[in-house]
Amino acid sequence: MTVYNLNVLDYKFSGRESILFFNPCSAEIFRSVIHCFLSAYPYKRRAFVILYYAKHEYTDILNQFGLFKEVHRIELKDYQNDPDDVIIIYQIG
Repeated sequence: MTVYNLNVLDYKFSGRESILFFNPCSAEIFRSVIHCFLSAYPYKRRAFVILYYAKHEYTDILNQFGLFKEVHRIELKDYQNDPDDVIIIYQIG
């Protein structure tokens, strides 16, 4: 596995990615990245999107694409006070 620490808008998807992990960013950036990922993605492969601090804007965007299924949810220690304090794993393919 390769991990990149860069501005997500600078990354060029190859279609071989199988895991995308997101720290919080704006909903517009998130939508753009997911669109770029899907444009390069070979739909025969299984891939995962992992959201850290999963704001409803992110989950709404994934639901709008209609290709992602939530497969696991991990509530973090402050979840009772902050419902965004959660890691959600989505699967596509």
